[in-house]
Amino acid sequence: MGKLFEQFKEILFSNEAEVSQKFIIPLLTEYLGYSINEIIPEKRFPAKEIFSGVNFAEGGSKGLTHRPDFIICIEGDLTKCRFIIDSKGPSENLGNHIGQLKSYATSVGQNFLMITNGKDLLVYDVNNLIFSSDGLEDLQLKLDVLKDLLGRKNQLSKSTIDILKEFNLDKALSLSTKDLFSKEKQKKELQISDFKTYLSRVRNKFANWHLPNGNFKALNNIQIQKIDPNYLLQFKHHSINETFGREEKIFKFGQIESIYNVSKKVFVGDTGTGKTSLLKFITFRTAENALDLIDVKIPVYIALKEIGHGYTLENLISATLRRNGYPGNDFEELNSLTQFIFYLDAFDEVADPFRIEVCNAIENLSIHYECYITTRPNNVPRLNNVEIFDICPLTDLQVEKLVRQYLGSNFYQFQHQVENNDLVSESRNVLLLLFMISLYTEKGYLPGTVSKVISALIERVKLWQDSRNINSGRLEWEQMSAILAALAYWIFENNVASVKVEEAEPIILNLINEFEQKRKIKPGVTIREVIEELTSTGLIISGEDHLFFWHRLFLNHFSALELQKRCSLDTKQIEELSLDERWDIAIISLASRVDDVTDLVVSLQNRLWLAAYCLTENPNCNSAIVEKIVNKLIEYIDAPVPDVRSKVVSFLEKINNDQTRSFLLSTFQKTSRKDVKMMCLSSIANNPNDRVKEIIYSYIDWDEWFFFHGKSSQAYIVQALSHFGDQGYEQIITNWEKFSNYPMDETCKKIFQRLYSYTKLNQNHIVRLQNLFLKEFAQKDAYSSKVDAIADILELVPSLEFAEEVLDLFLSLDDKYPKSRSVYKILKNSPYIELAKKIHESIVTGNVDNYKIENLAKALRKSVVIIPKEMFYELINHSNINVACQGLYALSRFAYQEVESEIKKHLYGEQPQLQCWALKLLVDNGKIINIIRENRFPNPFFIPTAHTLLEAVRRFHLVEAMPLLHIIQDELSKDEMYLFESTLAYDLAGTFNYMGDIVRQRAVIALYFDGTSFLHNNERYQQTNLMKKLKYFDQDSAFQIAKAFYNLHLPSFEDFSSESEIFIETAEDLGGEWMRKKMKELTEHYLNLIKNGNKFAMHSIERPLRAMTKIGRPDDEDWLLEKLPYLEFDAGAEYTQLRRAIECLAFIGSKKVLPFLLEMSEKYQQVDSVMNILQFSYNNICSREKIPIEDSQRFPAKN
Repeated sequence: MGKLFEQFKEILFSNEAEVSQKFIIPLLTEYLGYSINEIIPEKRFPAKEIFSGVNFAEGGSKGLTHRPDFIICIEGDLTKCRFIIDSKGPSENLGNHIGQLKSYATSVGQNFLMITNGKDLLVYDVNNLIFSSDGLEDLQLKLDVLKDLLGRKNQLSKSTIDILKEFNLDKALSLSTKDLFSKEKQKKELQISDFKTYLSRVRNKFANWHLPNGNFKALNNIQIQKIDPNYLLQFKHHSINETFGREEKIFKFGQIESIYNVSKKVFVGDTGTGKTSLLKFITFRTAENALDLIDVKIPVYIALKEIGHGYTLENLISATLRRNGYPGNDFEELNSLTQFIFYLDAFDEVADPFRIEVCNAIENLSIHYECYITTRPNNVPRLNNVEIFDICPLTDLQVEKLVRQYLGSNFYQFQHQVENNDLVSESRNVLLLLFMISLYTEKGYLPGTVSKVISALIERVKLWQDSRNINSGRLEWEQMSAILAALAYWIFENNVASVKVEEAEPIILNLINEFEQKRKIKPGVTIREVIEELTSTGLIISGEDHLFFWHRLFLNHFSALELQKRCSLDTKQIEELSLDERWDIAIISLASRVDDVTDLVVSLQNRLWLAAYCLTENPNCNSAIVEKIVNKLIEYIDAPVPDVRSKVVSFLEKINNDQTRSFLLSTFQKTSRKDVKMMCLSSIANNPNDRVKEIIYSYIDWDEWFFFHGKSSQAYIVQALSHFGDQGYEQIITNWEKFSNYPMDETCKKIFQRLYSYTKLNQNHIVRLQNLFLKEFAQKDAYSSKVDAIADILELVPSLEFAEEVLDLFLSLDDKYPKSRSVYKILKNSPYIELAKKIHESIVTGNVDNYKIENLAKALRKSVVIIPKEMFYELINHSNINVACQGLYALSRFAYQEVESEIKKHLYGEQPQLQCWALKLLVDNGKIINIIRENRFPNPFFIPTAHTLLEAVRRFHLVEAMPLLHIIQDELSKDEMYLFESTLAYDLAGTFNYMGDIVRQRAVIALYFDGTSFLHNNERYQQTNLMKKLKYFDQDSAFQIAKAFYNLHLPSFEDFSSESEIFIETAEDLGGEWMRKKMKELTEHYLNLIKNGNKFAMHSIERPLRAMTKIGRPDDEDWLLEKLPYLEFDAGAEYTQLRRAIECLAFIGSKKVLPFLLEMSEKYQQVDSVMNILQFSYNNICSREKIPIEDSQRFPAKN
């Protein structure tokens, strides 16, 4: 609610004096801006004696010398009186005192007159009513109008005539909002009334959410278009070590909003994946929704990089509110009054000393408010009860779609250059892809590396700056670039994300003086003018009192410029800086700038990987130095850590000179490492010749793959074959006919999809792939990922004949359920009405089992063919209700006006599932909002509809729907319905909590849990389902239920049970000290069972250890180190339990752990997966603990 309304709504005034002291004075001081000495009471003001207008015949008592209660005098000067205030008792009718009020105008000599009884308020201009509010709600909504009329700012600076000229009289005298708005709409108006100015400014500020700031001038020709992140971005659940080959669920942002109603959501993505644009977009959307009264959430966007400049998170929130127009002074005073939603950008930019403090601040905020946090993978905040999502790289099809928006049919030429320059992975990054498109549009070709892409963009800024009219105080690019470089270097050197203006000023001033002395600029240029010039480029952004680069890519570029300048004066500086890994990116950027990297590489003799990276960035180097680096790389080709071996092969492949090519060819005789041979097969194929071809074909039938790190010989072989033209592609299909595993299937898929994008997928390839699909599909034991991969290719080249054959095969064969996904893809992407009719006929008249016709109905709903709506109307009448629902949901393909009557028919019908899907349609197109506001929700509505309603309430924050939720709650209580509909009840409880009604949330939970124990002990599924929902409840209730569940189920079970898994999943959701304690107890419990010979416990113990990787904290380090010796078993699974413990140490361990890791590296040098996780943990700890590079390179220990 609005602050004024909340402040006065429950105060009961007993007399006129209380109205004066408890209402008028706070109104004047807290809302209209006056100090107490400017409010002059009647006894101090020398008013004239004049008839007061009180009618003695009606019981009046005021005499001829009566004066008004207060007069406002600017600065307390009685000669500067501005308006008159009269106070009345709370039961007084203001209309009975107007005569008395008007007499004061003559008595005091001022025209503006205000009268109030603590509830209603009137303002007159002598005889004319110019403002009226009917109750506190109305006053809150018109407070801005009252400020325009009587606020100190206008009264101080404008005359009465000027105020009246600009005054919105219609709004001031509008009818009471009780007559204009429904109760819920009025409530929303009240809730945002204090924030209208703030919301308008935020909406305007973030309208161009796709640009870094409003001064984005020098880079305007990048032509960054607004691309809705809801459309472009996809997400998946974050995992530290992903299981290879696991098919993960992909989400759109809208799904995350409606499904995961937890208060903290973290989005993880690399530089340029669109994290900031996403938060700015939803900030803009939330502000717009609030102003349109769709929602009442107040968005607050915070760039976390500002923390550490004298600001805490709370300080930044208050500062953001103030600078965007909120009149209050303190965020804390709003806690109980306002529904904020916080968008916290770039946690990874928070300096190390402040990260724990920021995590604690986010935890505190999230008790009352939603928090969306973005970060890079290197610094994921460790928060309790949080959902973490990775931003997925763009898919091939998304890249193609995006490029075609800009380049049209030139997509293929653009993609060819992306492939040739080895920029494929970079093209999956939204920002880098846009940069590359822009450069290609201008030049017709692409630079060879990311650093060169950024340099080309900076060259555009230079041309823009130097083309501007030269006048007094304007800098040329030479000076601008030098200043940006100095600031970037300072940021790198101090390991921060931005520079305070007061710290930047001496840097800028020194350079101004230098430029003046060299007569490169005219005298008199000020620091402020320089900062304005810098921000006009869009490369650097000015915060309230600090400067930061728009993007890390530009920070890296300019830091390299300054590094280049300093290294020319002191060649030893690189060697010193290279000992600190934070300089790595700047050094790599420097490599791309210099003509020759010989001196640079020599300076990196202690940093082999960095030196090799510089060679891949710039091959111009003394041949003897290159040979030396290559020889050092070759020494590691048989390293005990698989990731190290992969890194060696990758660098040798990219350096790509005679020495590396010769060595890679000889590797097959020199190493026994199978993974090295696999990688070298695809590496040597980058330079195809007869010898290379002979080697590859000598391994053509090698079929081996390593599950634990996802390497497959056939995957590398087919990748190598893709370099040998049409003969190679034919051989790939031949191999695919004989072999199959997940890495191979995925590699083959990508090869042929790329071939299609080059328009080189010929008819012979297509026919062979079609035949392979049909053969694999018909086999009972066929590997489902293989047919799915082939379907992903064939959906790009639809064929009516083939699609009909797939349909017939699908209908005729039994037990094809695992492969139905591939059928769905092929059928839905076939653009033939004949096929659509055949599918429709099979559904309507065919003798087909239910599962198959349901899949066919789904394919028809998603078909790319233009299908008449009558076909879907026929499906709606199908006897299979799931088919009918697909038919109804397919009406989303048509304009709402065309199908409105059919949708409403089922929305208000009596079939529960159809009613549910009709409502889903209205939720998807947003029409649910008006349905609820206009009181047109179906009555009765059924349980499936209730689930959809709850999803809509969360998605749109539909406060107006709360009465419907109350109905659901009441119905659940009738006849103990809650015993059979616990899923709905838990969903309802979570929605109540999400909407801020904890009382009702707890009331629903009380149907199943009394605060200490479960009420229905025989209904185990109710308890487990309740546990799955705990992250959506308030923290106190969640932990009470978790503790009761633990006490009831876990101690009594010796073996791992479904209840154990449910509890551990809940521990991962909720986190916290108690949950950590229980995970450690479970681990010790399983260890004791293992000591007594329980083999099942050997597998079970991995699960609580996995949970500790998510919720563990540094003070768990000693406990975990003690357990390591007892986890060295299960060699067949490559020591899964031990690996999980080591992974946990990667996130909670200190330098104390390093000797243990070194010792273990001696013992497990023959176990690849253990060596990989040891290296990962060692590197993580060294980086976090700032271990010197020379020490961190001690891993692994030598035998």
